[in-house]
Amino acid sequence: MISESSKPLVTYLLVTYNQEKYVKEAVESALAQTYSPLEIIISDDCSKDKTFEIVKETVANYQGPHKVILNRNKQNLGTANHVNKVMSMAKGELFVMAAGDDISYPHRTVVLFDYWQKYINQVYAFTSSMEGIDENGLPCLTTDRHFDNELIQLKVSEYFTKCHWCGAGAAYDRRLFDIFGSIKYNFNEDRAYLSRCWLIGKTLALKEILLKYRFGGISTKASDIDNSNILNSKWRLYSFLQIQEDLKKISKNLSLEEKNYLKKQVAKWQYLYNYYKAESFSKKLFYYKKTIKIDYKEWNKFVFLFPKPLRKYIYEN
Repeated sequence: MISESSKPLVTYLLVTYNQEKYVKEAVESALAQTYSPLEIIISDDCSKDKTFEIVKETVANYQGPHKVILNRNKQNLGTANHVNKVMSMAKGELFVMAAGDDISYPHRTVVLFDYWQKYINQVYAFTSSMEGIDENGLPCLTTDRHFDNELIQLKVSEYFTKCHWCGAGAAYDRRLFDIFGSIKYNFNEDRAYLSRCWLIGKTLALKEILLKYRFGGISTKASDIDNSNILNSKWRLYSFLQIQEDLKKISKNLSLEEKNYLKKQVAKWQYLYNYYKAESFSKKLFYYKKTIKIDYKEWNKFVFLFPKPLRKYIYEN
């Protein structure tokens, strides 16, 4: 057993954005972590509400053993860029991730650290089972996730077909950041770090329930902000593009099957992303076409600026 004085530093990364209703509980659960030595970085991505003010009030009188670092971005960076920034600030050997609308159990960091030590140099990313709660903190069984201490290593061609993962409960070996650096494409960081882990090692999905995941919080409302087809195709496109970038950082030879798969997926999701964006835009155009007078010669010239497969859609609608 490692003595208290020789334990490595762990960083607990709590990222927030417009979560004034829930952030106090999230911060209190961070401060209540029983692992030591622990560095807690609480970073707000330029919230428009009182999230950061509540964060400052909650930690103001904290006198516990953990080092607490507060950060507020001057402008909104988006998910991946925000995570890039806080990871660059972190000094720990293990990064425990947390969102401003979820609640970690006090022993969460201890359990993740113990498994990290057990599988050192073999597993680079961990997640845990979780209990789902609704916006009022009541049990919401539809978001429960249960794993069974499963070690996973997938081929590139299996990333989206056999993946079972909970990014909200994740922890990452800092070497994933040291080896690959910042995420280039601004999308969900958990997918990027998951694929990075499989490029050099394995992941472990734990049976223990270590947090309460907020269903209906800001993290689960992203699909309400944008067209779901656009969002899904963008997310998948960026995932595969990021894998291509990360492969440049390591000496890993993919099989011909995996190379072809990766190339086809990038082409497929690039096309669909462009298609759904144009589809959404064309619906708006159609609305204006119906409500205002249009010179149809000019309209036809404009439509021909779209890729050929989209012209039929526009004219049909």
